[in-house]
Amino acid sequence: MKKRIVVLLCCMVVGLSSCGQNKTEEVTPDATETAAETESAQTAQEDAVVETDQTEEVKEDAAADQTENAEADTAADVITEDQALEAIKQYCFVNNPDLEEMVNSDEYNIFWEADTNEAGQIVVLFRSYTGSENRYYIDPKTGDTYGTELVPGIIDEEQRTEESFNVRDYMSGATATGETGAAGADADKIAKEIEEIAGKSGNLGDELAGVNELYDKYDQSRMDAPDQASMNEQSQVGTLVWKSETESLLKRIQDIDPKNYEEVKREYDQWEKYVPVMAERMSYLYEDGSIYPMIYSYNEAMRYKQKAYSLTSTLADLKGEEFVGFPDYTRCGYYGDYASDSYLVITEGMESGSYNILIHVDDTKELRGWGVVEDAPDSDTYLLFTSDDDTVKGIVGHSSFEASFYETEADYPVAGPEGAYTFPLKY
Repeated sequence: MKKRIVVLLCCMVVGLSSCGQNKTEEVTPDATETAAETESAQTAQEDAVVETDQTEEVKEDAAADQTENAEADTAADVITEDQALEAIKQYCFVNNPDLEEMVNSDEYNIFWEADTNEAGQIVVLFRSYTGSENRYYIDPKTGDTYGTELVPGIIDEEQRTEESFNVRDYMSGATATGETGAAGADADKIAKEIEEIAGKSGNLGDELAGVNELYDKYDQSRMDAPDQASMNEQSQVGTLVWKSETESLLKRIQDIDPKNYEEVKREYDQWEKYVPVMAERMSYLYEDGSIYPMIYSYNEAMRYKQKAYSLTSTLADLKGEEFVGFPDYTRCGYYGDYASDSYLVITEGMESGSYNILIHVDDTKELRGWGVVEDAPDSDTYLLFTSDDDTVKGIVGHSSFEASFYETEADYPVAGPEGAYTFPLKY
């Protein structure tokens, strides 16, 4: 088309020149000027055509560059098998706080594998220490992920689970256990909030009331989370709240009484070492469920809360301040010396007035069952216990300081010749 325009312009110029010479034999000044103007117009048109060609070439090159850049960006955004594998590992660690330690111990057969199926999905296999196989199907472009479960000998075909999340949330350190990830990102913020609460509180009782409100605020965020994985992750923040409070109290105890602080801190460190053990034992009913991390985090947070109240009492004595504000009494808790192999756990049951009870004696005997308040000798301090297999019945006594178990009926002896066992201390 452009070439045709040039040819036509040339023809027009030739035509105009021929017509002028036919009209007169002499070339007048006006005719000469007309020819020059025509030639100038021709040149301008030709230059415009060349400029148009160059402009369109530049546009075409720019469009090609944009396409190449878009393709490069898209390629960079696509998740690789290695990225998916590491992200799913991170997801598993977040949802099972003990898993990373188990992997590092080399005592369990745990592994992850990743490949790409015919549909273009990245499939990451997680083989648990229990033998179950969980597969996570990942869209490499969007990151959308869903899970399936297969348990050889029990569930021989993959079954879709309720797990649904975006794997990008667990990539490049986006989340992790302990002091990293979403909970870790809140650690400094929470520490500052604790400091503000302590600074503006009139007394230690007011301070604990403020920390409870802070815990409730973050717990509401957990309840508002869009899916179970998000709830599990958000539940870690509750532990951070109460752990930050215990650390704040320890610092103030050190400032007021540096001489005796070392003993207080040594006892605290010894206790803290067993917090994961206690939280795990208290979460026994949910160990194979998707809500286990949330239950574990709750029990962990409550251990730190109990310790915070204990340290507050110590600080109040040092300051000469009266303090009577201990947590609302509940029979739920961990009874027994956390460093020993004997313990009794009471947690809330599914029905009102019922409780789940785990009785573990010297790593040789363990009873799992439930307790009810009604018809107990003293409903405030006793629960009627029945084992899950209905072979053992008894009475569980409890207080703020200890618990005990008395057999009343048993197909076999559990608590020794005296028919009773005591679990000192409560956490």
